[in-house]
Amino acid sequence: MHPKFVLIITFLLAMLCIANAQEVTIDLTKLSPQEAAQVVAAKKTEQKTTVVPEVPSEEKVEKWVTIGERIGQAIAGACRELSVEVNDFITTPAGKLTVFLIAWQVVGEDFWNIIGGSLGWIIITGILLWSFRHFHMNERTVIKNGETEEIKYIPRYKFNDDSYETGSFWMHCIMFILFTIMFLIIIF
Repeated sequence: MHPKFVLIITFLLAMLCIANAQEVTIDLTKLSPQEAAQVVAAKKTEQKTTVVPEVPSEEKVEKWVTIGERIGQAIAGACRELSVEVNDFITTPAGKLTVFLIAWQVVGEDFWNIIGGSLGWIIITGILLWSFRHFHMNERTVIKNGETEEIKYIPRYKFNDDSYETGSFWMHCIMFILFTIMFLIIIF
C-alpha cells in the first residue's frame, strides 16, 4: 500500500477514535453496594468538573461595540464636514479611502496580527511539511524494463538507527503543534 494512504488512513482512524467517545451506561443493580456507591461518587465528581465554554466578558463585548461606534462617528463626521450623505460618500473613491483609513486606525494592529500570524503559520508549516517529506516519505520511482513498468518507493533519507527516525518523526509533530499554538496566540 502507498505510504501516503497509510498516513491518511492512520490519521482518519485516530480522529475516528476521538470522535466516537461515547457515554457508557452502568446497571447499578448488578453491582455490589460498595461498587455502586463508588460509581455514583465518580459520576458526581465528573459532573462537578464539567468545562463550561468561555463566554466573552462584558468588557470585551463593550470594547467591540465602542470600536464600531467610533468608526461610524468618524465616517459621519467626515460626511458632515463635506455636507454629503453618508451612503453617497462611501460609494466614492475618496469615501472608500476614508473608511479604510478610519478602520485601519481603529483595528489596524489586530489586522496585522491576523495577517502576520496566518502568513507565518503557512510559511513555517510549509517548511515543516517539506522537511517531514524529505526525511520520512519515500520517493516514487518508475523503472521501465522493456514494455513493463515497475514502481519502487525509495527512501529519500536513510537514518543510521530506527530510534533516530522515530525521534525525528516526533520532533516534526511537536514542532508543528508548538508553532500552531504560537501562531494561534499571535492571531487571537
